[in-house]
Amino acid sequence: MADAAGVSPRTYNNYFSSREQAIVAAVTGDRAAHIAAAVTAGPTGRRLGEVVIDAVVASYGDAGPQPRDAMVMIAASSVLRACYVDTITAIEGPLAEAIVERCPGIGRLTAEVLSASVGAAARTALRHWLQAASEPPSMPGFVVPSGSLPDLVRAALTPLAPALDDATTTRPAQCPAT
Repeated sequence: MADAAGVSPRTYNNYFSSREQAIVAAVTGDRAAHIAAAVTAGPTGRRLGEVVIDAVVASYGDAGPQPRDAMVMIAASSVLRACYVDTITAIEGPLAEAIVERCPGIGRLTAEVLSASVGAAARTALRHWLQAASEPPSMPGFVVPSGSLPDLVRAALTPLAPALDDATTTRPAQCPAT
């Protein structure tokens, strides 16, 4: 894998603990940065909950045929599925920073708790989406993703909107969206 990436094995191992982690990193790429940028640049007239949910949901939208093929590969491997679900934690730090940047009056602890909650909800949605269907005996480990991932992520995040919005309304000067 290091040769395919054009780097030394040591460099490769500094970034990835396994081949599966490297494969998933190629699919998830800059997701955290894109989410953070969308939250920071979101329209000021919208509530924080709407902006965060829209940013996270957009990151799971259809991005063309190559990611779709990669998702089929991920869905077919229990190790890749686990790595993919675990990558959600990468959004938490950048999302917390974006929340603080968008709403400077929100304390760092509150922003981190909110972003961890968003990460947990997105992880839960992914687990449900990738939940194994009835396994035919001839196809052990076969998984059929169910429904629209963006719709499932939105459904999982929607209950968090009041908490995200409340963090900005308890002190009105905190966030331009209030």
